[in-house]
Amino acid sequence: MIAKQNAALKQATETLYALNCDQTIRDMCRAREDAIRHENRMKRELAEANAAIAEKDAAIADKDAKLADKDAEIADKDAKLAEANAALADAMAEIARLKANQENK
Repeated sequence: MIAKQNAALKQATETLYALNCDQTIRDMCRAREDAIRHENRMKRELAEANAAIAEKDAAIADKDAKLADKDAEIADKDAKLAEANAALADAMAEIARLKANQENK
């Protein structure tokens, strides 16, 4: 080869090779740094998303607890209403019985 016979050409070839190697290494380092930054950003965004989900889950649990309390109140009021209706039915039956006794006399 010509570069083996000419010292100046050999030196230029070696310099170009070294410069290209350095650029390749710089490109590889830059790509690695970009990948690390991307991974860190993705981890941060994932953590933020998980925190938002946890916050929403807590809000849902709180609302579920409030709904359960309301359901219990409604059930209690339904039971009281059923008792009142039963008492009213008993009173109406007693009134009807008394009226019937009154008419029979």
